[in-house]
This record gives sequence, C-alpha cells and structure tokens, in this order.
Amino acid sequence: MTEVIWSKNKGASSVVDVVPQMQVSLSKLQHILISVGVSVPATQRDGAHPEFLTYFLWDWFDGGLFQ
Repeated sequence: MTEVIWSKNKGASSVVDVVPQMQVSLSKLQHILISVGVSVPATQRDGAHPEFLTYFLWDWFDGGLFQ
C-alpha cells in the first residue's frame, strides 16, 4: 500500500511525504501483523532524508502471541 502524509503548521508551507509500505500477517488467525515502509519527502526536500518506518500490531483479544 502507499500512504500520503500531508501536514501544515500555521503560517508555514505544506509538507508532503509518500510512504510505500508492506503489511504482512505473522499468524494464521491474522491477529499479529508487521508493517515496514519508507517515508520519502515529496516536498521541502532540502535537508530531509528518507526514514525507515515499522510497526507491530497484536490484537490480543483474538488470540495469544504464539497462537
């Protein structure tokens, strides 16, 4: 998936980042997910560098960590 992040501080110009990412299920119940991606600046690129992003999601109501 690709996410577009737009932000604007009061009195400043807009900042846009594009984040291509991939989310993978780590369990048969699909209650444990991991996502990895890279945040790439699309505007105001001076001094900005791509950033590696990741998250781990566990919906413990649907099952334990090792189920």
